[in-house]
Amino acid sequence: MLRTIAVSAGYGLLPVLNGIDLSVAPGEVVGLLGRNGAGKTTLLRVIAGGLRASGGAVVLGDQDLTNAPAFRRARAGIAHVPQGRGIFNQLTVRQN
Repeated sequence: MLRTIAVSAGYGLLPVLNGIDLSVAPGEVVGLLGRNGAGKTTLLRVIAGGLRASGGAVVLGDQDLTNAPAFRRARAGIAHVPQGRGIFNQLTVRQN
């Protein structure tokens, strides 16, 4: 289970996320919807380790990854491929 617990984050003095709780079970597919600027990408960056949370926790199974670097999260199976041409053409949809 991937969980965010009361995650807060932002850029400089600009808060973007405030107390976000999310749970994703193994094999579950979840959509993250919201208007432009709502914090979707910010949350994904926090989960993948590209942005440090200012509060809360990111937990995968029984591992607290809140302070883990992005490479450690990638080894645990968490990665963020930004919007655009960031897919890998040689991989299937499932592999991407």
